[in-house]
Amino acid sequence: MPIELLEEEGIRVRLLRLPPGRGVAEHTHDAEELTLVLDGGFNDGHADYFRGDVCHADSELTHNPRAHVDGPCICLTVEMGRLRFTHPVVAMASLMLGWDRN
Repeated sequence: MPIELLEEEGIRVRLLRLPPGRGVAEHTHDAEELTLVLDGGFNDGHADYFRGDVCHADSELTHNPRAHVDGPCICLTVEMGRLRFTHPVVAMASLMLGWDRN
C-alpha cells in the first residue's frame, strides 16, 4: 500500500504485508531502501529481521525478502530509487505493470 502523502520525487513509502513464507522477488536497488519491521519477521537471504529491526539495502545488495513461516510480516519501507528485479520475467512484468516507477 503506497503512502502517497509521504512521497517525494524519487522516494516511495509503502506499508507491506507479507503472508507467512511469502515475499518479494529477488531484487537490488538503484539507491537505498530502508525497511522497518512493525510485526513478525523476515529473512532476506542474508539475515533475519524481527519487530523493531531495520534492514538497510543499497545497490550493492541483492536480496529476496521472505516472511518467516510462523506468521505474516508487516513492514514500512522507504525506497529512494527503483527496485531492479533480477529474474528476467519478473523484470519484464515490473516494466509492463509499472512496478519500477520512481
